[in-house]
Amino acid sequence: MTKMKVYQHKLINNIRKKLSEWLSSNNEIDSSEVRRFFHSISGTAPTIELEKIGRLASESMTIVDRRGEAGWNRKSIQDIISPLLKECYQFEYENEIDFPMMADINEKRKIVFLVENNTSFLIRVKDYLEKRGFHVFGFTDADKAISALYDVKPDCILLDIFLSDQNGLDTLSHISKTVQKQYVPVVMMSENNSDSLRMESYQKGADDFIQKPFLLEELFIRVNRQVERKGFVDHLILVDELTRLYNRKYLRNSFTQLCAKQWEEELALSIAFLDLDYFKNVNDQYGHLTGDTVLKEFSRFVQKRIKPEEVLVRYGGEEFVLLSPGISAQKGKDRLEKILNEFSAFAFEAEGGHEFTCTFSSGIVEVDAYVSTSLSYWLDMADLALYRSKENGRSQVTIFDRSMSSSHKAVSLALLEDDPIMQVLLANTIKQKASDQNIPIEISKFESGEQFLESGWINQNQKGMVLLNIFMDGMSGIETLKQADFDPFTVLMLSAETKKTEMIQAIELGVADYVLKPFSIQSLENKILFYLKKLTDHS
Repeated sequence: MTKMKVYQHKLINNIRKKLSEWLSSNNEIDSSEVRRFFHSISGTAPTIELEKIGRLASESMTIVDRRGEAGWNRKSIQDIISPLLKECYQFEYENEIDFPMMADINEKRKIVFLVENNTSFLIRVKDYLEKRGFHVFGFTDADKAISALYDVKPDCILLDIFLSDQNGLDTLSHISKTVQKQYVPVVMMSENNSDSLRMESYQKGADDFIQKPFLLEELFIRVNRQVERKGFVDHLILVDELTRLYNRKYLRNSFTQLCAKQWEEELALSIAFLDLDYFKNVNDQYGHLTGDTVLKEFSRFVQKRIKPEEVLVRYGGEEFVLLSPGISAQKGKDRLEKILNEFSAFAFEAEGGHEFTCTFSSGIVEVDAYVSTSLSYWLDMADLALYRSKENGRSQVTIFDRSMSSSHKAVSLALLEDDPIMQVLLANTIKQKASDQNIPIEISKFESGEQFLESGWINQNQKGMVLLNIFMDGMSGIETLKQADFDPFTVLMLSAETKKTEMIQAIELGVADYVLKPFSIQSLENKILFYLKKLTDHS
């Protein structure tokens, strides 16, 4: 599922939840609450390509304004929300997710995508392959299969050449482009076994071709062979031959996935450098074969003491990187110190019966995906902490802090937005644009002006950027501007309305610019980047 689809489904779920809450309540609903709801939807929906829902929300808001301050009972609410509710159901019907997107990702079963417009045939093949140990995602629509590739990485794709409204060979070309950086074998299926069709399939990236009708057992053998080949290729590309750990090529993809998970679930994530102390002396004194033994034993030693979901990578030479989801920097430091104490007591034996011990130094940093999603940015910090460990005598673990490098000062940004969907969309857009430009950024999210002012964010930051929704639940954006000194900050106002008096007020109160909802993501990115660069250029 593409990111836009994720936002769309989240918004639809939020709308459905609120409408269900109103329809199941016997209490009168305040007019201001109803207006805020439709105002929020009218601004958010068009931004995430749900124009009709945005238009219906705007029409409903007009009705609310005409009605005045009178409260809303269940009957009156039902009348006004009926068109919006109908459109939500229609969207869900047309965009049904008929497979668990993230299911079985951590299981050992290999994943197969089956793209076939004959439903009865699809079910028969799916059931057979699942009985033989695969997890099969079935698609009758090629576009859904291609979208799913962004979320689920299959081990093999089965693709019918003749789809109802699409050409399977064109779909094959799209798939080849989508997975070009990874090896994903594709098996084409067709009743037509002509030489020209098979040749064209292979030219466009197919790894195998099977003619219908076929024996299901033969299909299983062919699919299994492709899956085994993929496993072998992945192993060659991503696994260090000596230690059997993943290598640094694997690190970037793994880090990106863990950052994405942190955005969604707000889990802790730490990254640590581990460096064997005086390893050159081991090679010089005992030989490179003994040095290789130390590397292999160290890898096994650490691997046994970390969680299954953690990723230990041989970064190069005697340097290793540990990615630890769900573990803070402090907890990671405590655990690494325990591993260090145990490893320092481990005795190695060189030729001639000589015994010796080794230690390691480490630097660890807690990743914040809202600051940056750049792997190199966080590795630099972990490396600075590692350098501090070595500087202080080695055989120790150090947590990175800002005093180690003034050059890593992040731009502080406060995001005041009471719509959770828009809040996530804005935060992710800003974070990604800043990361692309290697601009470190710290985003603090607030759902109201009251929450923002109570947090003390303004006093904690000497400068930065503020994105402020003009129309929020409780204290409005204008009222928030009046309550504090925003002079040192670049303020951008967000609004779904274009009332001239409010805009004049906002500018008089120090707003540098404004963005009108619905806005295009591209225009927002350009505007955000312009002001971020101004802030970093003068830092």
